[in-house]
Amino acid sequence: MKDKKKLISLLLPTLIIGVLLFFSASKPTRSEYGTDVIPTVFVHGYKGGERSFSTMLHRFEQKNWGERQMLIRVSRNGKVNINGHVAGPKPMVQVIFENSRASLEQQTKWLRKVMKTLHSDFSVESVNLVSHSMGGLASANYLVSNDTKQPQVRNLAVIASPFKGIDKAGYFQINQDAAADDLQPQSDALQQLTSKEIPHDIDVLSISGVINEEDSKAEHWDGLVHVTSSQAIKKMVSRGQLEKEIVYGPLATHSGLHELPQVDQLVHDFLVQ
Repeated sequence: MKDKKKLISLLLPTLIIGVLLFFSASKPTRSEYGTDVIPTVFVHGYKGGERSFSTMLHRFEQKNWGERQMLIRVSRNGKVNINGHVAGPKPMVQVIFENSRASLEQQTKWLRKVMKTLHSDFSVESVNLVSHSMGGLASANYLVSNDTKQPQVRNLAVIASPFKGIDKAGYFQINQDAAADDLQPQSDALQQLTSKEIPHDIDVLSISGVINEEDSKAEHWDGLVHVTSSQAIKKMVSRGQLEKEIVYGPLATHSGLHELPQVDQLVHDFLVQ
């Protein structure tokens, strides 16, 4: 009996140490996922999905500009499902809204929930945001309505985001849903959004597309969003905070911009400057 007690007394400290090591190894620490790690979060646009940014992320990986490490899906009822992790110097996170036709307010709430999860569950302190179309509106709206400031957003890149809405004949006869209501010129959602200011410590890049440079400037657009609309984010920033870029050519369409290497380069250079 004495030998058994002696054996237990010898093994117990080893067992306790083993359990502590297991749990400390299984839970990411703040040093692993915190200040040294700045994920770039990609947010798709209206009627978008996983394919929207998939090829851009693949090209970024090929050029060693980042590593796609996490896929976050937000269900129609707002449940956040996460696959992957964030680690290393250049993690990329792709956010997918199952209902990509939801209102701007709803998409903003979902994005806020995603950000809070990155901060609370993965100790992410800072992020970059790269968004296409309505994803840019949701990202900007998140920035002007984010009370916690966690995680801190360092840079925002918006690609063909219609801050003055979409002005295309027949578009809203085909598309009729909560998002489409908010995308109409002079909608309440857009007027409220553009009346606010993005925090001054966030650098902003706006990328627009022009299919035909020979058209009059009033007709410069990507086939869906006019340059005047995508650059209307200027109302939300201070002088020196915004960088504006225009990509020209027949491939600079609304859904084609994020497929262009030129746009890849603009986004990459902006994020690392």
